[in-house]
Amino acid sequence: MGGLTPAEAFVRIKHAPPGDHENQIECGSNSIDIWTEGSSPSRADLRWATNITIHLIPGLDTTIEHYTKWWLAFIAVDPQQLIGIDTTGELNTWQAS
Repeated sequence: MGGLTPAEAFVRIKHAPPGDHENQIECGSNSIDIWTEGSSPSRADLRWATNITIHLIPGLDTTIEHYTKWWLAFIAVDPQQLIGIDTTGELNTWQAS
């Protein structure tokens, strides 16, 4: 990410839409979008998420189990705040102490 740290990231548990997402931060965005479909939370390097706000957004076919695995993986790297709406529509929040 070229040494830049966004204030927040929107992590979507679904496939990325078509288009170029590589220059999003260079264009002055204070947030980044990440698509995780097909990725395993246990194998993901999430150190970049430390001390920023993460918005976790499941796709229509995301299971609650898969959503929970991503939720716990993000908590383990100590983001500033974690906000998500799980697959049942329930709002989930977590904040660093």
